[in-house]
Amino acid sequence: MDYNELKKRIDGIRYDRIPDMDEFSVKMLTDNFKEPLVRRLISRAPLNYQKWALEWIERKFRDCNPFNHIYPSYFQSLRFDIDCGIFIMPNDDEPTATPKSTTKEATTKSVSQKDSKKQQTRIEKLEKENAELKKKLAQKTDTADGEEIEELKDIKQLLTEKEAIIKEQQSLIDDYSARFDPKDIKKKKVCAMTGKQHVILFLAVLAHHNRLPNSRKTMSYLMSFIASRNESTMVDYLGDAISKDECEKLAQVFDNEKQPFIAGLIRKLPEKLEIDKIEKNRTKALKKTNK
Repeated sequence: MDYNELKKRIDGIRYDRIPDMDEFSVKMLTDNFKEPLVRRLISRAPLNYQKWALEWIERKFRDCNPFNHIYPSYFQSLRFDIDCGIFIMPNDDEPTATPKSTTKEATTKSVSQKDSKKQQTRIEKLEKENAELKKKLAQKTDTADGEEIEELKDIKQLLTEKEAIIKEQQSLIDDYSARFDPKDIKKKKVCAMTGKQHVILFLAVLAHHNRLPNSRKTMSYLMSFIASRNESTMVDYLGDAISKDECEKLAQVFDNEKQPFIAGLIRKLPEKLEIDKIEKNRTKALKKTNK
């Protein structure tokens, strides 16, 4: 099967059907895990599921190579892009030039602009495909027989999926614009909480309601969702100790924005965490004694 045929097969796959494929089908579909085809397969999944798709492909690679667990080097590059929030696209859809910058702020912005361009490219491609599908649908609707009616159902389903993807991609573009626009309504530089500060604020609210979890790391997925950061990073933040200085620094932001109630919750967090720790240790000791 030639490269173009494999591309067509990948482009026709619904991402929610990918898990049903066995390792040998994946190997054949990607021509023994060639990078361009692996990229194209991952691109079938929405941004929030691309890391899962990469990990799933890595497992299939291990299954096909039980005595060789050395992954192709490009796997790490794909993982890095996904962790940076960059949507994985097929090589032939990617921009050829990437802005360069020497400052952290400019680098972040250039990554965002590159990603937004990728999203826009994907939207334009999907809109073109949708136009062709709608044209085909209109031509077949009036004269369709039993077999063609089933084909029409597939076309309608595909249209629905592509329109949902277009909507998702546009939403991501809007979100990037809001996150990385260099000025806000007051013409000031955008400021944002760090991943650790997201953890502190969320725990402060839970502590106020006496709802601290038994293990903070169980909240890693939720914190990844809230902070828009990769889950393994949030696991690290959740496991870190929280100091009074960190809480004070964040509380002062809320003081400055005239939110003393929130600032107070944050300042109380270290004490509440210590009380919670003592209580949990006491409970463990009682359980051991009862045994």
